[in-house]
Amino acid sequence: MQGDAFPLAAKADGPVEGAVVFVKGLAAGSTLSVGRPLATTGWWLAAADLPNASVRPPSDFVGSMDVVLELRRANDSLLDRKSVRLEWTPQQSVAGQERSPGNPVRQLDGKEVTDLTRRGEKFIVIGDLASARLVLRRAAEAGNPRAALMLAATYDPMVLEKVGIQGFAPDLVQGFAPDIALARSWYARAKEFGSTEAVRRLQVLSSRYSQNAPKE
Repeated sequence: MQGDAFPLAAKADGPVEGAVVFVKGLAAGSTLSVGRPLATTGWWLAAADLPNASVRPPSDFVGSMDVVLELRRANDSLLDRKSVRLEWTPQQSVAGQERSPGNPVRQLDGKEVTDLTRRGEKFIVIGDLASARLVLRRAAEAGNPRAALMLAATYDPMVLEKVGIQGFAPDLVQGFAPDIALARSWYARAKEFGSTEAVRRLQVLSSRYSQNAPKE
């Protein structure tokens, strides 16, 4: 979605001590969450920081970036190269909610989707909902029902309440306000992708928050 940060969702295999990653092909004005800029359309970062790297485009950017990641040793010898396409669609405003999930625009292979979903699950377990939402959204936009279901759960007030009861620090959970509209939207997408659990959760949400339920 326009203006949103997207995780690169990449990691280096094997030892990375002293290695760096050069990111090329960014739109001018883009930034990464880690590392330093390199000219106007590039960035570099320590290879160890790659799993935490996300790209934020200029606020008005709409379109795609064909990003190239180069993993290099300290002596600048090339270890690996990977291409990633990132796409941003126009922001959609809906009364009563900050944003709309929009339609899937990502083309990811099964391994990438599985990796993103597992990472999102791990982030949820440690209470890092911000990171979980980033990686799960990427997988959900590729049409994965489990990722869409888990993403919806990070906005579901009943799930967040349960997470707090299960031992997460209250201030950590309270730092991520629930959003019933977004929970419904992503549960609906998970339902479209074939999740039967999403059907049940939509019914539970409608039952408990009937006053907020959209009219048919």
